[in-house]
Amino acid sequence: MEPIRALEEEREQILKEMRQIRAMRKGSVSKQWIKVPHKQGAPVLRGPYNLYTYKEKGKTIGRRLNVQEAKRFNEEVQAYHRFQTLCAQYAEVTQRLGDAEQGLVEESPLKKGLKSRSRKTRK
Repeated sequence: MEPIRALEEEREQILKEMRQIRAMRKGSVSKQWIKVPHKQGAPVLRGPYNLYTYKEKGKTIGRRLNVQEAKRFNEEVQAYHRFQTLCAQYAEVTQRLGDAEQGLVEESPLKKGLKSRSRKTRK
């Protein structure tokens, strides 16, 4: 299979996976514990509470979730991260496709080896 055809198929596969994402959401879901003063003076931890946080207009917004919401929101946050990964893959494959169509040869990047700063030989 020629490289251009393979890249086009890879790109279509990425788009297909993107279309399968039904819902996604920015932010994160975490557990929250709250210290509450107790009658005897020692604080007591209450929780855990499921907390969804996200940024809006530069501010962090938080919302408590019940167990079912926390599960759904967590899946949607993971779907958003997957979408971001797929977008990066799509951009990279599309760039390689453009290079292949223009006849540019992909050169493998050369690794530069790190030289030891010490001149001492190991025993």
